[in-house]
Amino acid sequence: MGVSVMNETPLISIIIPTCNYALFLSDALDSVLAQNYAPMEIIVVDDGSTDDTPTVIGRYQAHLGDMLRSIRRDTPSSPAAARNAGLEIASGSLIAFLDADDTWTPNCLQDQMQMFALFPQVGIVMGTLRFWRMFNPAEPTLSPPSVVTQLGTMLIKREVIDQIGGFDTDFRTSEDIDWFLRAREAGVLVALGAHMVLQHRQHNHNLSRDRSVGARRSFALALQKSTERRRQPDGTIAPLPELFYMDPVLKAAGQYLTVGRV
Repeated sequence: MGVSVMNETPLISIIIPTCNYALFLSDALDSVLAQNYAPMEIIVVDDGSTDDTPTVIGRYQAHLGDMLRSIRRDTPSSPAAARNAGLEIASGSLIAFLDADDTWTPNCLQDQMQMFALFPQVGIVMGTLRFWRMFNPAEPTLSPPSVVTQLGTMLIKREVIDQIGGFDTDFRTSEDIDWFLRAREAGVLVALGAHMVLQHRQHNHNLSRDRSVGARRSFALALQKSTERRRQPDGTIAPLPELFYMDPVLKAAGQYLTVGRV
C-alpha cells in the first residue's frame, strides 16, 4: 500500500448502515456534514427499517442532492450485508464507515488524512474513540479516549478493500473484527493516531453490546477463523504481523489510553 493519497484531495465515500435508528441517524449525518474536509459522498444503507428512517433520509437528500445516495433493503439482513451493499456503489478512493448511532468529531477526516500524510505507506489509519454511554439518557457520560478496533475510527484505502474483500455475511456481529483480522494477516499496514475521532454511543439496543450466545459465538468465530488461517504445518500459530505505526503524540500519551480488543 505504497500509493500516497495526499497528492490530491481524494473523494471519501462514507457508508452508514442503519436499521431502525431514525432517532440517531440525524446526529450521525450532521457529524459528517460538520467535517472540515471535502470532497465526500455519503451512502446510507437502510437495512429494512420499519421506523421513520426513510423520512430522515429523504429530508437530507432534499438538501444534499447527489452528495447523498441511499439504498433501501426491504428485508433486514445484517451490518455485513449492508456495508457490502454500500461498497458496491462507493466511488471514492478512500472508504469510511460510520454506524448510524455514532458521531464523528468535526476534525475526524482531516486528522485521518494527516495520518496518511505522516505515514503514506499505510493502508488504514485509525484514531481513538470515547464511549458515549446513554443507558440513562438523562445522565449521559463520556469515557476517556480509548483505542478500540471499531470501523468508525478508521479511514481505509479502497485498494485495501479490493485486496481483502468485503465483510463476511456469515457474521451477524463481529464482522468488523473478522475483516480487520484478515487485513492484518494480509500484511496491510495500519497507522494509529492520538486524534479522538469518534463518539461511540452505547445504549440498550447496540448490536455490539448484545451479550447473547450468538453474539459471543460470532466474536469467538472471528478469532477461531484467524487462528486457523495462521496455523502452520507443524501446528503452531503464526502471530499477527507487527504492522502498526504510532504517531509521536500517541506514544507520549499512551499511558492514558485504554487498549481495546484485537
